Amino acid sequence: MEFQFVRPLSQRARQAAALTLVCLPLLCSAQGIAIAKAPAPSLAGPSLVQAAKGAVFEGRGYPPNTAVSIAMQAPNGVESQFSVMVTPAGTLSYRIPASMAGPHKLSVLDSSGKALASTNFIVTQ
Repeated sequence: MEFQFVRPLSQRARQAAALTLVCLPLLCSAQGIAIAKAPAPSLAGPSLVQAAKGAVFEGRGYPPNTAVSIAMQAPNGVESQFSVMVTPAGTLSYRIPASMAGPHKLSVLDSSGKALASTNFIVTQ
């Protein structure tokens, strides 16, 4: 008998949760309340990099504790990729080594090769 009493409550609880998930965004938008969204992945660093020194680029807004690839495209079109682990806070940091002079593109790629964020910089002598 107790089992029959618990089961309907569980089903009602599921229905209430589903209704809340459907209605909450509608109620919030009707009241002008913003719902926080996860930040879009970003990648930032200096726009000018001295070839002898290299530079550090940092990113935010990535899925925590995941492996991503850093793809660096050199002025001659050659692309190199390196694996980086995202921190539990969703950040990453990558130090680019000394490279040839000219415009470069640095991108963060997910496991399927999709670009999540990118930035451009110029290497000077």
